[in-house]
Amino acid sequence: MNYCIKFYSDQGYKKLREINSDEYDEVTIAKDYILFMLYFEELFEIVKLNIYEYWNLILDFTEKYRLNIITQGDIYSPVILFNQKLANILTSFQSYQDHLSKNLKYIFNDNGKSQKYFFERCNNKYDNYFSYRFFVRLRHFVQHKGFPITGISFNSEVVKDRVKITLTAYAEKKSLLEYKKWNTIKPEIEKLEEKIDFKIYLNEFLHSLYNLHMDMRNFFFEDFTKYSKLIQQIETEC
Repeated sequence: MNYCIKFYSDQGYKKLREINSDEYDEVTIAKDYILFMLYFEELFEIVKLNIYEYWNLILDFTEKYRLNIITQGDIYSPVILFNQKLANILTSFQSYQDHLSKNLKYIFNDNGKSQKYFFERCNNKYDNYFSYRFFVRLRHFVQHKGFPITGISFNSEVVKDRVKITLTAYAEKKSLLEYKKWNTIKPEIEKLEEKIDFKIYLNEFLHSLYNLHMDMRNFFFEDFTKYSKLIQQIETEC
């Protein structure tokens, strides 16, 4: 049985060439794999974008404070906005992990070896980076307990004849510890400051996630190159 590859343009579908059943199976696998990879990269970019937006919100409100243009209506809105941005980071991080853990078994016919490798890399980051552990468990906190950020504070100090203003969107450690499912990282949280500033841990979290992403990108590289060349070859032949 033969199949027909078609190209869609403004003029509708254009027939490129016929392929046999073996080629069809290869093209189907290649298509699924490349779409998987594109989504894999996209989800990582979304996590980075959400972290950028969190930092951008810090800069925005710091500048408002410096210029004294924070209004009465802004007293509570920063807390809401920071919780929103933090929730976006945690949700996109969850989507990134779910995409890999749930779809690897459909892309690779390797008896779960690729999934096992992914979980090994996740466990490696979990063991080696406190921020990774913290954000993994914080995701569960938000899901079952509520939003963690409860206050905003500003600090002004003179540094080399300049006024330095810092903003802290904080969670109260006492409130966080009311959650009973921190598991093994509870002793680590108990050692944190009373008012926990999440921006302190965001850079390390992004670094750990970047390392995880590069581990998986290297793992995928050989097959991605193979399937990309297959598609390019078919396009050239057409």
